Amino acid sequence: MTGYQTPAAIRRVGVKRLTDWLARRSIREAAGFAGRVVEAADAQHTVLPGEVLAARLVRELACRITELDERIKGNDREISALFRTDERAAIIESVPDMGPLLGVELHAATRKRTGPSVCRPDRASPLAPPVANGCRLAPVC
Repeated sequence: MTGYQTPAAIRRVGVKRLTDWLARRSIREAAGFAGRVVEAADAQHTVLPGEVLAARLVRELACRITELDERIKGNDREISALFRTDERAAIIESVPDMGPLLGVELHAATRKRTGPSVCRPDRASPLAPPVANGCRLAPVC
């Protein structure tokens, strides 16, 4: 949506160039998708009065979404790297379906009340038993 927003623009670019454009953006089955898009654009020849304005707005919003997505991915990478500096990260990530981001949430929820030592019963978090049970680390009644 950041490149071609109107049927006329899609018809001008054609299947080959649209396929290349989509493939550079890692779109699955780019050739088949481009063929269907151009076929649909070929069937649409009515130009609406606000089409140019709408196309500009769509492009702007799509660019902003793409930028936000990149920022989120960057933040996720930084959070994951920081999480992996903790000595317990490997243990937490060894739990099935527990990646670094969910591990950060688990670590934040339990560390808040346990402090540096998780094994001291006098400092145990009230969240520890449900978390352990939810992760299938220990049966908790």
